[in-house]
Amino acid sequence: MSSSEPKERVEITLFLSEDSTGMLFRKVRWAAKQHSRTLKLNLVGQHHLKQDTILILWEILSGRDQTTKLITHTHSSVFDGTLLLWLMGDERIARVHAWFQIDSPKRLLASDHDDFGLFDEENGKLSPLKKKIIAPYTKDYLKIASLMDSYIPVEQLSDAQIDFADLEDYGLLFSTEQEEQFQKLFKAA
Repeated sequence: MSSSEPKERVEITLFLSEDSTGMLFRKVRWAAKQHSRTLKLNLVGQHHLKQDTILILWEILSGRDQTTKLITHTHSSVFDGTLLLWLMGDERIARVHAWFQIDSPKRLLASDHDDFGLFDEENGKLSPLKKKIIAPYTKDYLKIASLMDSYIPVEQLSDAQIDFADLEDYGLLFSTEQEEQFQKLFKAA
């Protein structure tokens, strides 16, 4: 294979509860630059990634060569924005017993209690700002929810633990890898 030919497949694993944010960025950036025919992204470990981290990873993956097929495989249950990384896959795989949970954007916005204000030295209290500022976490999550909404009805599926298998109804859970594994099992039987 010459150096100008794309690699057939690049596979990386993101250890969500162990890898540092910088490590996650480096792994995904490296994989996205490989110009492979297929990029497989394994998500391992239950962890609640910061919403800003999710948006950066989404941006990196969105900037990959669009001829690269993205396969996302979650080996663990995922929360909130991490689901967006899985949804980005052209092909999605989920562990049989894995589930996801996403917060309702409407509920988060309604309960957004910001502590932003100006400290008043004279009375030693925080004076509210004239304009309400949405907390950074909430603002980023609203963007993520908007992106996820192009794949799933976010508000309808929010505030519950949903089995990935239930996403078959939305046509989101299909994998030729799983199909090949089933075929091998049936042939062996």
